[in-house]
Amino acid sequence: LLLVGSPHWSQMPAFAATDPVVGKNIAYVMHLYPNYKPGSWDKSFGKAAEKVPVILTEWGWSSAEKHKGNHANPVYGTEED
Repeated sequence: LLLVGSPHWSQMPAFAATDPVVGKNIAYVMHLYPNYKPGSWDKSFGKAAEKVPVILTEWGWSSAEKHKGNHANPVYGTEED
């Protein structure tokens, strides 16, 4: 299986729905963090996942305590986010 990344730290595999890499045994990776709210998932990777395999290969969050309240950090969140 060949895993293909995408622009912006593998957070934008949507291109694969209309312009996939040609070949066999290809899947696209997605890195998902709390700054990508569920309402944006279709645009980021959901529509592509309807046409090509997309695998979530990196995800996570950090608490506000770790970042001393820096809510601008893309990995700030909780299990509920």
